[in-house]
Amino acid sequence: MSCYINLCLFLVFAYCFLVQATPEDLTYYFKNKHHHAGVPLKNHDVHDNVEHVESVFDRTKKTVVLIHGWKDNHNSNFNNEISEAIFNSSDANVIVVDWSVQAGKTYIRAKNSVPNVGNYCATFLSQLLDILDYPLNYITVVGFSLGAHVSGIVGKHFEGSLPLIIGLDPARPLIQLNTTSALHSEDAKYVQIIHTDAGSAGVQVSLGDSDFYPNGGNNQLGCSINGCDHNRAWVYFAESIRNNQFLAQQCHNFEEYSSHNCYGHYALMGGLDVDVSIKGTYYLITNEHSPFGRG
Repeated sequence: MSCYINLCLFLVFAYCFLVQATPEDLTYYFKNKHHHAGVPLKNHDVHDNVEHVESVFDRTKKTVVLIHGWKDNHNSNFNNEISEAIFNSSDANVIVVDWSVQAGKTYIRAKNSVPNVGNYCATFLSQLLDILDYPLNYITVVGFSLGAHVSGIVGKHFEGSLPLIIGLDPARPLIQLNTTSALHSEDAKYVQIIHTDAGSAGVQVSLGDSDFYPNGGNNQLGCSINGCDHNRAWVYFAESIRNNQFLAQQCHNFEEYSSHNCYGHYALMGGLDVDVSIKGTYYLITNEHSPFGRG
């Protein structure tokens, strides 16, 4: 019986830790304001079939790369809502990274695939930039939950030369918060973090050049169902792209902010036109329902 148990434990270990993601687990959907469904491209297609996406990819415009989290896919609310916000307010390209083959598995399996997924995504982007002669400084990477850490791996591949990474409530469970396996301020020229379920599904500590904690970073106003706090990160971000009224103040903690005992300067949370001179920790209070920004 003990041998059988040991075998079962080994198989579980092998499944969760030894089975690796492959480049073919990822699909990239190229979108613009006229093509919302997206034109898909696989890793192996990038050299021979890149013209497949040139009908929707404009080399003269900036690009936002969206990386979803656990249990999501290219058609998730995170991707659709942020894409729609971008198309309604700008004329940028959008690339949705679908890694649902791994993200759809157990959390441990998905978490352990983050380094490989990030490296495959970075390699794909590198090849795309070379083939299209597209500048790296036109790219912003936005990642939600585990996708925020995938964004960090992408940034590490480019040795911190990406202009901007926005991490939306980076995942906390089983994540080692170090510079090699998690999103970190050194992964891009500027990293902004929005914390909405800090200490639970999301990390609590500051990871970016600027970290924003709406409503203290957890227990979001108007949330009553499981997952609502965590998802509010991308909900707020989508709204900030359309009309940014998320005015926050630099402060030591939420208690001081709530008691109007802060004297730090003000900054806007989110949006795509981020003020990269802003550094530190910021707090704000939202409305319970949309529009959430109070101005």
